[in-house]
Amino acid sequence: MNSTRNRCWAAGVSPCSGPITEEHYASYGLFQEATVRIETGPLAKNGPIELPIKRLVTNCLCEGHNGVLSELDQAGIDFQNALRRAWELHNVRSPLAGHRKWKPVRLTVDGPRLERWLLKFAFSAAPVFRQQLNDWKPPAESAALALGTRAFGEGLGLYAAGQPGDELTNEEQISFTYGTRLGSDHPVAFTVALRGGYRLIATWNLLQHPEDSLVFGTGAARPLSTLIRHPNRFEFKAGSRDLGLSVDFDWSGKWSAAMYPQVAALRARYPAPPR
Repeated sequence: MNSTRNRCWAAGVSPCSGPITEEHYASYGLFQEATVRIETGPLAKNGPIELPIKRLVTNCLCEGHNGVLSELDQAGIDFQNALRRAWELHNVRSPLAGHRKWKPVRLTVDGPRLERWLLKFAFSAAPVFRQQLNDWKPPAESAALALGTRAFGEGLGLYAAGQPGDELTNEEQISFTYGTRLGSDHPVAFTVALRGGYRLIATWNLLQHPEDSLVFGTGAARPLSTLIRHPNRFEFKAGSRDLGLSVDFDWSGKWSAAMYPQVAALRARYPAPPR
């Protein structure tokens, strides 16, 4: 077995091609600054550290598989941009909540690609957390979900952990961690929070019962029944007052920039730092 196949996490799904390449596990376009402050985790063992974004890479995909998966990055970036714009509009509308009726702004992102992007993020970041994950690598059936060659069955895929009324923040922060079943140390899920209390969770291993619980880091166990699979909308309010503002999810598999130009336009509004 050649060294490329040993190192590419998608090798069990389809043949590798080309050499192993560097992969930005946290998509480069998620950030607006060239450096990032890391507070916790394996890269900050001795305390918070600042690193260039270009250092946040792993060598975990062959050139061919990296190319196939690269389209997923834009889905994660579009979601981040939608949250950025929602924050800006939240700040404008909140002080006037209850005094006027706002024209609705619905920022719609690509649900299926975002779902696969979360798995790509999780599987590509795994080498950084090798010790914590006990050298775990995604099995072929899980890698196939990210590559799109296997459909997400009932119970698998993207869940929302936020609740109506959760607040956005003005901080350009990203937090993520792996989840296990309660009582197990085998990773079955991954959670990402880009701003504030709204968290996305992706599962690649089916839980057996709605009351089965996921544990993320040192946090409290979360029963699957408390999460929302394939959410339709994250709605942002000022207390209980409607701001006509939301991030919506299109699960049709037909999302396009032409269909949702309002979200596509945010790519120029929030450019990534120069490489």
